[in-house]
Amino acid sequence: MATTTTFRLTLPHTLAQLDKLSSQTQGGYPFSDHDAAVEAFDIFLNQLKSGTIAGNVLVDRAEDQGAQWLDMSHDGYRSLYGIIHRRRLWLSPDGGDLRGEDIFAGPEGRAVSHPDRRFIVRFHLHPAVKATLAQSGQAVLIRLPSGRGWRFRASGAGLGLAESIYLGEEGRQRRTEQIVLVGQVPSEGIAIKWALTRMEG
Repeated sequence: MATTTTFRLTLPHTLAQLDKLSSQTQGGYPFSDHDAAVEAFDIFLNQLKSGTIAGNVLVDRAEDQGAQWLDMSHDGYRSLYGIIHRRRLWLSPDGGDLRGEDIFAGPEGRAVSHPDRRFIVRFHLHPAVKATLAQSGQAVLIRLPSGRGWRFRASGAGLGLAESIYLGEEGRQRRTEQIVLVGQVPSEGIAIKWALTRMEG
């Protein structure tokens, strides 16, 4: 299992944020409107000036009997809030079951120095995908154009759908949706678990 340390300024499609900050920018993709995009870029520039961009990004990858594991973390929130963000992913051998865990916790097992910060974990969807809340808001059902269905579930955070914008086609913006997980980070930290599973039939 290899570990790498990198410095990057990427604009991720799926990310986690504290308050209005991500480890890289306000949110990369997508924004609800032009003003939000301008605000996001201003925040990004301020992060560059203040040195709050993630400096240490650690990635571990492993394979076990066909299943894939990823364990990633960054320290982009450490200087402001005393928080390390860690994401762990597991993908089944057939690709039909993706499990994830987003952890916001203090460094080296210490308490979070600025607790009660609001977090948002975002999962942006393609415009052709149809998503609906189900099971009294405890799950999201996702329907692909082919008719195949997927179920998204989560624990440790509030689950919802929000508007988004798709920028995957050059020169064109399309309205779409995103799955959002929201909550607050207590002093002892928090783990948000989620799963995306293929539905049979």
